[in-house]
Amino acid sequence: MRFERALRLAIRAYQQEAGPKHWDLELRLLKELRGCRSIGRSDLEHVADWKTGGRTRPLVGGNRAEDVRRITRKAFAERDIEKRISLLVEGDERGRLQGVGFPMASSLMMYQDSGHCTVLDTNAWFVLEKIGVLDEEPWTYEAHDYSRYLEQCWKLANRMGLELRDLDRGLWVLGSCRWTAALWSE
Repeated sequence: MRFERALRLAIRAYQQEAGPKHWDLELRLLKELRGCRSIGRSDLEHVADWKTGGRTRPLVGGNRAEDVRRITRKAFAERDIEKRISLLVEGDERGRLQGVGFPMASSLMMYQDSGHCTVLDTNAWFVLEKIGVLDEEPWTYEAHDYSRYLEQCWKLANRMGLELRDLDRGLWVLGSCRWTAALWSE
């Protein structure tokens, strides 16, 4: 299948497409945050740098360290994926985290549990929509959107024998380059 071949090539191209600084940060965060029970404010800032190229650093940097620890501790302890992402986005009775929407929350979840969670990304959604496994991307996300997205990523990764993280890398390259128009014309 043409799509599967393109995806495998995109996975191999990810490191070059992302650039050395982005790649090194990703590998460091995967190592440092995997399985953590909570994260600190500096960890949140680094994930924001990775996800948004630093655009949201001023927002996430304004969060109080104790809020970041408390909310991520509660979220990472939650087994239900929709409740976990909702806690990260909406916070708790004592407040919420600034600069953390669904894409950022999914990034935090991926770094904490890369074997079971993936990054909610508009470029990846574009590809999943074009191959017919997801409907059009919503204007605003809700927890069930992430749950559907994650389920489709899992199905595709399992079908292709890929790790979830590698699938995400390939989808990001295919969607962000938008050079894949030939794939959609079949």
